[in-house]
Amino acid sequence: MRWTSIINNILLKPFGIRIVRTNDDHKFSLCDEESILLRLINKVGNVEKFYVDIGASDGIQMSNTLHLAKLNWNGLCYECDSNKFAKLANFYQNYPKVNLCCTKVTPLNVCDFFKAYGVSNNFGILSIDVDSYDYFILDALLCSYRPSIICAEINEKIPPPLEFTILFKESYAWDVSHFYGMSICQLEKLCKHFDYALVQLEYNNAFLISKKLSYGEELTAKEAYESGYLRKKDRKEKFPWNKDMECILNMTPKQSVDFLKKYFKKYEGKYSLSYNKECV
Repeated sequence: MRWTSIINNILLKPFGIRIVRTNDDHKFSLCDEESILLRLINKVGNVEKFYVDIGASDGIQMSNTLHLAKLNWNGLCYECDSNKFAKLANFYQNYPKVNLCCTKVTPLNVCDFFKAYGVSNNFGILSIDVDSYDYFILDALLCSYRPSIICAEINEKIPPPLEFTILFKESYAWDVSHFYGMSICQLEKLCKHFDYALVQLEYNNAFLISKKLSYGEELTAKEAYESGYLRKKDRKEKFPWNKDMECILNMTPKQSVDFLKKYFKKYEGKYSLSYNKECV
């Protein structure tokens, strides 16, 4: 999720103020996800220098992959918003090794798009952040493709052991609310099914490595959530808009489910929610 979008639209818009993030020290990702990716690439070794960014936005602000383009990687960026894509296309004129596509990626078309652009089955890096049915896109593409390293956004407000995801409906669009994406326990289900290791959570981005390439480290969803979000000292400063969801962190699983059903009442039938008793 684009943090400046939340701040601009929810907190500052009434006052006519707008934040534009600057890229100090040539860093582009919000929480230095680019450095985490580089560290994982170095640890794994022998990673194909090709990345796919699903939900690339304008390709600059809060980009997890621009640093790879600057390192002369080949790549493929998807962005469905025409205004953001125009900025993306203009900026990426300087990076001819990266293909751009202005389209909405869904579970129904993701593999066909990859095939059309010649994406290899074992490409290097996947970054996905579409603020919606990310879970189902990942589920579909991992049936045919095995990226070495994945950076996937989660809904950081929804803690273990809750398994939450937006259901796939092609017309769905994020309404700049807390209703989006998937919980880390929902992502963990994909890790187990497709043999990926969850190695880190950095606030709202989880990092996965194919176990064929894994260097032996692996976290449970609960461990990753506690170290990568819950125990972060600056968590409340970075996520002030999560204040109305903080109470869920002190609830039992059943209480949490009941709370979310009430909180997401207007979205009834548009999501899946349960909890994993093994994660309690």
